[in-house]
Amino acid sequence: MDKSSIKVLVVDDEPDITKFTAKILRYDGYAALEATDGAQALDLFEKEHPQVCLLDMHLGCSKIKGMEVLESIKKSDEKVEVMVITRITDPETFDKVKKLGVKHYLLKPLAMEDWLNKLHDVTDKLL
Repeated sequence: MDKSSIKVLVVDDEPDITKFTAKILRYDGYAALEATDGAQALDLFEKEHPQVCLLDMHLGCSKIKGMEVLESIKKSDEKVEVMVITRITDPETFDKVKKLGVKHYLLKPLAMEDWLNKLHDVTDKLL
């Protein structure tokens, strides 16, 4: 298995961030999927079965919020590695995502190298 066989779902309600992140992932060799709301994210997850999800917990106008996306993904496949990238800093959210199996809770704004290095750590275990 090589990087190109690893599907990474990028979920962020800011389309520019989603597109930019996916572009970086594709340049780095991953198969990137893009979603800008919760419903789209869950639909792509069910169709494509990504191994990794980069998830913004605050999905603005989306009817399905980040926590619901996380819960649904983990219920569907607990082995999926979810990396939360968010501005939400409250301890309650942090504790809840940890209980759902999230190992990487990264606070925005962060440098591309920070989340990309964490992603490499995660995907190296999948190769």
